Amino acid sequence: MNIFIIVHTQLIDAGTKMINNYCSNFPNPCKNSGTCLSIPAGGFVCTCSTGFTGNLCDYPSGGTSNNCLPNPCRNGGSCTNLAGGSIRCSCPSSFTGLFCEQPIGTLSSNACQNSPCFNGGSCAVVSGGGFRCICGPGFTGARCEAPSGTPGGTGSNVCQNNPCFNGGSCAVVPGGGFRCICGPGFTGTRCEFSSGIYSERVMM
Repeated sequence: MNIFIIVHTQLIDAGTKMINNYCSNFPNPCKNSGTCLSIPAGGFVCTCSTGFTGNLCDYPSGGTSNNCLPNPCRNGGSCTNLAGGSIRCSCPSSFTGLFCEQPIGTLSSNACQNSPCFNGGSCAVVSGGGFRCICGPGFTGARCEAPSGTPGGTGSNVCQNNPCFNGGSCAVVPGGGFRCICGPGFTGTRCEFSSGIYSERVMM
């Protein structure tokens, strides 16, 4: 069991009288079968059941630190602890970004910062925070990664230059084309957008 010695006080009558036996006078504030223990000076502490932690036993413990306290996700995003001490923000539908910091539909001026276009292609920022590659002669594909004449970049060489951004992994799919498997915090056909959620997209 995890015991948190964090005192919660409950004041009533315009703050003049404290409740001495909080747990008997109010519903149990402790989540996930946690036990409420009244403190003689007023207030309470929660004794958490195995597998839970936090002031109100509202977070899974798993023996690792909770990097979601305090919540780093902005604009109402929810935080999830991941293996290795990292986090993932799940953003509301109107926000995107690693920490839900960017409203959907705003222009991200750094979309071309990492030169995402291959084979001499030019990068142009587009609305929604993404980019578009303008390919030179002899090349095609969303990132100018495929020689002209190979629609969709079919064949085993389509992943040769890894057309996926932000650490995404490229995988050849049967029938031609590829898919980008995006890491946490990125989305898009090529993992080119910060989103705070895990995604996998297939390009044909």
